[in-house]
Amino acid sequence: MAGGGELVTYSRPAGDLAIVSFPANFDPSTASASQLAEYGLPAEPPVSNANARASWVSTFDNVHFGQPPSALLASTTTKFVSKTCPSGTQCTAPWSGYIDQESAGYFHYAWGEFTVGNQGGCSCLPNVSGGFWVGLGGWNNMDLGQAGLAMGQYSGFGEDQAWYEQTDQGGPIALPLSGSPGYPFTVDVSYGYISAKGWYGYTYVTVNDHTGSGYVTYAEDYTYNGSTTDFIAEGNDTKSVSGPWLPNFGTVYWDYVGSASQQNPLTDYPHTNLTLQNPLNGDILATTSGLQSGGTYFNSYWQACT
Repeated sequence: MAGGGELVTYSRPAGDLAIVSFPANFDPSTASASQLAEYGLPAEPPVSNANARASWVSTFDNVHFGQPPSALLASTTTKFVSKTCPSGTQCTAPWSGYIDQESAGYFHYAWGEFTVGNQGGCSCLPNVSGGFWVGLGGWNNMDLGQAGLAMGQYSGFGEDQAWYEQTDQGGPIALPLSGSPGYPFTVDVSYGYISAKGWYGYTYVTVNDHTGSGYVTYAEDYTYNGSTTDFIAEGNDTKSVSGPWLPNFGTVYWDYVGSASQQNPLTDYPHTNLTLQNPLNGDILATTSGLQSGGTYFNSYWQACT
């Protein structure tokens, strides 16, 4: 790459993906705007956007990016269905969280920083799995690019292991990075032309804010929709006999969330609070608080099974 980094590319029938190998001693906090743009890292927000700037600095002031692995693991994909809640809160299976909505192609960027849940016991829900993630698209159709952390026995990945997925290209792909329970984890998802590869696709930035470890991954894609940004807790397969379930994550704090180019608050756009409900028996499995701090903070709550 022009700035000194290298790309390790992984070829798949569904399209190439690549992970950045950064130059030695690369520091996002001192890099120029053009250097950040070359690697697909989010630009440092202006001083006028105090919350976004503080979140960016806390994530990138001490990050060290890992080296690309020799291979990546892919698994099966999971679809979702939705239904309307009489109370006015949108009930879905298997999503809980928030989405922003605009016209197709509007959103090219989503940012989310959340605390990694501490897994608790749940004897009535054996072998449950799920994940927390940030994405572009997927609500109005299945053109979804997303990245986040696994929970429970999710697709055979390790507990709190990072992953990314494009739902029209097969299942999620594990990344060599994990979150630390009780500490923040940052996910940055963007879509556009990736000059280092010469194709259009997604850039996924995943950072463990506790250890400072992170990865930047590029994935080729030409079916981007971009009509929503998504900040989600997701349960496992909705087509099983028992319905969708989530591990007992307790309370997860979304410390900063934002859409568009400078982590705009979710309240800048039409937004929907999603509740995870089992469509087979009506049980509420996860709820979401109202938006706080000008539309940049909310909490996800696990609900005990009955």
